[in-house]
Amino acid sequence: MTDEATTKAEIAALRADIEQLRADHLMHAETVPPEQAAATHQPGDTSAAETSSPAPAKFEEIQKAVQELADTVESDIAEQPVASVAAAFLLGILIGRLSAR
Repeated sequence: MTDEATTKAEIAALRADIEQLRADHLMHAETVPPEQAAATHQPGDTSAAETSSPAPAKFEEIQKAVQELADTVESDIAEQPVASVAAAFLLGILIGRLSAR
């Protein structure tokens, strides 16, 4: 059960990170006029984008967290394959019943 709670906590943290990134992006898009944003970005110039925004670092953090979550889920499935198949089957039945309504 602690693995399930840990997984849920990690998913909640990822959702919060994604929402924060969206909010930061929207705030940045509103404060910088489109003409200025287009003029400051040159094709092939990634250093300006990397230094002006912490987004690439956040995306790397999110990517690492998702990979760790996938590894955890994979190991849990390997440890208890029957329970994983049963859970997937029950989830499929639940989704089928909800979508039929």
